[in-house]
Amino acid sequence: MFSGIVSTLGRVVVLDKEPGGARLVIEGSLPWRAMAVGASVACQGVCLTVMRRACGLPSLRKRFWVMASAETLARTQMGSWRVGQRIHLEGALRLGDTVDGHLMFGHVDGLGTICRLQREGASLRMTARLPQELMVFMVVRGSVAIDGVSLTITAVDRGKQQVEWVVVPHTLAETLLGGCRVDDNVHVEVDMLARYARREEADDYATGT
Repeated sequence: MFSGIVSTLGRVVVLDKEPGGARLVIEGSLPWRAMAVGASVACQGVCLTVMRRACGLPSLRKRFWVMASAETLARTQMGSWRVGQRIHLEGALRLGDTVDGHLMFGHVDGLGTICRLQREGASLRMTARLPQELMVFMVVRGSVAIDGVSLTITAVDRGKQQVEWVVVPHTLAETLLGGCRVDDNVHVEVDMLARYARREEADDYATGT
């Protein structure tokens, strides 16, 4: 489980594609406990399992090894990543940790496409077009994860399949969202509360309750 509060920015230093998926080595400054073998790390919002860790030369920065399955590559942008790619990193929550964003699985539900960027002082208003099947989970003042960043929805246009949020200066400084451009694709994870509320509503409809 994650909260959508980016811990640090990482960098892909090795990417080897192979039948059934890809192996990656990622460099970043996460705490060692967050990079323990078997631990989960959100990489640009994608939950991956640490297989190995080390201190890499010549930078002496911490590195960890992960495997992305073919399913993960199909549902995310990881298949188009390149060596040198910068990504958001977040270590898994521990019981008792403060949740400053919202609870997230690290399971990407689909890709959104940035369709509008508007500066508002030091903040950035962003609009993205989402797949139709994800729009049912979008509500004003609800939460959404974009590339692993917890954000609050400020507007929803179901006719245009568009969702809007505002990125405040602190988040712009700590993440890569300020570098997004129109037509860029982003990972989208819907709010788990909205997911289960919608499922319960569907089950009630199916059973007539």
